[in-house]
Amino acid sequence: MSGQKTKPVVGLIVAVLILAAVGAVGYYQFEVAPRLATSSTSAQAACTPSTCVNITIPAGAGTCSPAPCGFSPAKVVVVIGQNGTVFWKNDDSAHHTVTGAGSFGSPDMGLNAVYSYHFTVAGNYSYVCNYHPWMRASVLAKAP
Repeated sequence: MSGQKTKPVVGLIVAVLILAAVGAVGYYQFEVAPRLATSSTSAQAACTPSTCVNITIPAGAGTCSPAPCGFSPAKVVVVIGQNGTVFWKNDDSAHHTVTGAGSFGSPDMGLNAVYSYHFTVAGNYSYVCNYHPWMRASVLAKAP
């Protein structure tokens, strides 16, 4: 009989642990993560096509299809020493990241967050959103 009594207790413990995990994820997503994103809209406002490039994460980017989608434009060309700085702005209510393969990466970006990266080495840089892996794009950095 003692085996029958432990099954409900184990089930209750598992249920409590699941509820605690869901609560912790919700707390992080709605309380902690929005405070981690850095925003600098003033720097983006000074950006012109001759000095830098703007990329937008439009509303609905986290649920778009067909893949790849989510960054607008998805492919840009910059020239080092001329317009080698790229600004990404999140216009979506969902959180996103801009993550290059070991070369650059944003923090968690909430609504209106801006991330910038200054390219100094020529190459083709692919990047994704860590939360939405179908969101893929690239920056081609050319030598002057």
